[in-house]
Amino acid sequence: MSYFSQPLHIRARQGDVAERVIVVGDPKRVDAIKLLLDDFKLVSDNRGFYTYTGLYKGVPITISVHGVGGPSASIVFEELNMLGAKIMVRFGTAGALIENLGVGDVVLALSASYYRGGLYNLYTVVDTCMPAVADYHLLRHIEKYMEKYRIRYIVDSVVSVDCFYIPVKDFVSQWSKVKVSAVDMETAALYILSRIKGFKAVSVLLISNSLIKETGYLSADELREYVIRVAEPLLEGLISFPI
Repeated sequence: MSYFSQPLHIRARQGDVAERVIVVGDPKRVDAIKLLLDDFKLVSDNRGFYTYTGLYKGVPITISVHGVGGPSASIVFEELNMLGAKIMVRFGTAGALIENLGVGDVVLALSASYYRGGLYNLYTVVDTCMPAVADYHLLRHIEKYMEKYRIRYIVDSVVSVDCFYIPVKDFVSQWSKVKVSAVDMETAALYILSRIKGFKAVSVLLISNSLIKETGYLSADELREYVIRVAEPLLEGLISFPI
């Protein structure tokens, strides 16, 4: 049980947040996606968690920044749910851990591994690992639109970590052994919270770099073209998925 029943960080009111929400880490990704909406308006900018609500083909959609890492993101996931969100799609970035993923490719995260402790022990039963999995029906529905729009994607498992500057060599070899496709920082938190709080969730991850081959690390501006290309089928899938 939470000590709070009203959001403290997203300063919005009931009705300001749509039932269908896209959550992202980078404010520049919000700036790109919001331009695909009609009549969008800023409903909260407190503490940098910029949150916009608008219409896509007549259906209300909210786009919100969740910041970097599970602890920051979990605040936003919880508060959006308090404000009425019933479906959350994380449209984030990830680093590739397998050879056949390149910059601009997409991973639909079927599940997310994570390291026990911290955030996760506070949400789950101590000394256990709770399933961190996508809503199957939502994932399959979004996948149909990725196919329709000919987005290069895979459906696979990822790992979510709390440390950005990880010791790359050891980390990659460990996770390559168990065939995990990519690494991010927020998917596991989203999936665990979706199960606890009862909302539907899926993580759609755009590959921004690779940890096993030289690709560089693309900035938000360099990724913008990829973001817009993937955002359209994502929005189409989101508005057509039944609440």
